[in-house]
Amino acid sequence: MAYYVSHLKFGQGVKLKKEISIFSAEALAITAALEFIKKQSNQFWLIITDNTIVLKALDNYKFSANTNFIILKLDISFTIFLEETTKLNYCGHFPI
Repeated sequence: MAYYVSHLKFGQGVKLKKEISIFSAEALAITAALEFIKKQSNQFWLIITDNTIVLKALDNYKFSANTNFIILKLDISFTIFLEETTKLNYCGHFPI
Protein backbone atom coordinates (compact mmCIF):
# COMPACT_ATOMS: atom_id res chain seq x y z
CA MET A 1 0.00 0.00 0.00
CA ALA A 2 1.49 3.34 -0.96
CA TYR A 3 0.82 6.91 -2.02
CA TYR A 4 3.02 9.48 -3.75
CA VAL A 5 2.85 13.29 -3.94
CA SER A 6 4.64 14.30 -7.14
CA HIS A 7 5.10 18.03 -6.51
CA LEU A 8 6.64 17.30 -3.09
CA LYS A 9 8.55 14.28 -4.37
CA PHE A 10 7.32 12.46 -1.29
CA GLY A 11 5.78 9.06 -0.90
CA GLN A 12 5.04 6.55 1.77
CA GLY A 13 4.40 2.84 1.66
CA VAL A 14 3.52 0.13 4.13
CA LYS A 15 3.85 -3.60 3.68
CA LEU A 16 0.51 -5.31 4.26
CA LYS A 17 -0.25 -8.87 5.28
CA LYS A 18 -0.62 -11.35 2.42
CA GLU A 19 -4.20 -12.11 3.48
CA ILE A 20 -5.49 -8.58 2.84
CA SER A 21 -7.70 -8.13 -0.21
CA ILE A 22 -6.90 -5.79 -3.08
CA PHE A 23 -10.06 -3.85 -2.19
CA SER A 24 -8.87 -3.30 1.40
CA ALA A 25 -5.35 -2.41 0.26
CA GLU A 26 -6.69 0.23 -2.16
CA ALA A 27 -9.03 1.60 0.51
CA LEU A 28 -6.15 1.78 3.00
CA ALA A 29 -3.99 3.64 0.47
CA ILE A 30 -6.73 6.24 -0.04
CA THR A 31 -7.14 6.50 3.74
CA ALA A 32 -3.37 7.07 4.15
CA ALA A 33 -3.46 9.73 1.43
CA LEU A 34 -6.31 11.51 3.22
CA GLU A 35 -4.40 11.43 6.51
CA PHE A 36 -1.42 13.02 4.73
CA ILE A 37 -3.64 15.66 3.08
CA LYS A 38 -5.13 16.67 6.45
CA LYS A 39 -1.66 17.80 7.56
CA GLN A 40 -0.96 19.92 4.47
CA SER A 41 -1.80 23.53 3.70
CA ASN A 42 -2.65 23.08 0.00
CA GLN A 43 -6.31 23.59 -0.83
CA PHE A 44 -6.68 21.31 -3.85
CA TRP A 45 -5.86 17.61 -4.09
CA LEU A 46 -6.46 14.88 -6.62
CA ILE A 47 -6.38 11.23 -5.61
CA ILE A 48 -5.95 8.83 -8.51
CA THR A 49 -6.58 5.12 -8.09
CA ASP A 50 -6.72 2.23 -10.52
CA ASN A 51 -9.46 0.50 -8.54
CA THR A 52 -12.92 1.94 -9.14
CA ILE A 53 -14.55 -0.65 -6.90
CA VAL A 54 -13.46 1.33 -3.83
CA LEU A 55 -14.83 4.53 -5.39
CA LYS A 56 -18.11 2.79 -6.24
CA ALA A 57 -18.34 1.56 -2.64
CA LEU A 58 -17.99 5.16 -1.46
CA ASP A 59 -20.60 6.41 -3.94
CA ASN A 60 -23.07 3.69 -2.91
CA TYR A 61 -22.22 3.79 0.79
CA LYS A 62 -24.99 2.94 3.22
CA PHE A 63 -24.13 1.94 6.76
CA SER A 64 -25.10 -1.60 7.76
CA ALA A 65 -23.76 -4.47 9.85
CA ASN A 66 -21.84 -5.65 6.77
CA THR A 67 -20.14 -2.31 6.08
CA ASN A 68 -16.40 -2.55 5.51
CA PHE A 69 -14.73 -0.60 8.34
CA ILE A 70 -12.23 1.02 5.97
CA ILE A 71 -15.07 2.31 3.74
CA LEU A 72 -16.81 3.69 6.83
CA LYS A 73 -13.61 5.55 7.79
CA LEU A 74 -13.18 6.84 4.24
CA ASP A 75 -16.78 8.06 4.12
CA ILE A 76 -16.28 9.99 7.35
CA SER A 77 -13.03 11.51 6.03
CA PHE A 78 -14.67 12.57 2.75
CA THR A 79 -17.54 14.15 4.69
CA ILE A 80 -15.09 16.18 6.78
CA PHE A 81 -13.29 17.39 3.64
CA LEU A 82 -16.57 18.51 2.12
CA GLU A 83 -17.35 20.52 5.26
CA GLU A 84 -13.94 22.23 5.22
CA THR A 85 -12.39 24.41 2.54
CA THR A 86 -10.13 21.70 1.15
CA LYS A 87 -11.13 20.60 -2.36
CA LEU A 88 -10.66 16.91 -2.97
CA ASN A 89 -11.28 15.02 -6.20
CA TYR A 90 -10.75 11.39 -6.91
CA CYS A 91 -10.87 9.34 -10.06
CA GLY A 92 -10.15 5.85 -11.29
CA HIS A 93 -10.49 3.71 -14.38
CA PHE A 94 -12.82 0.84 -15.12
CA PRO A 95 -11.29 -2.58 -15.75
CA ILE A 96 -11.37 -3.89 -19.30
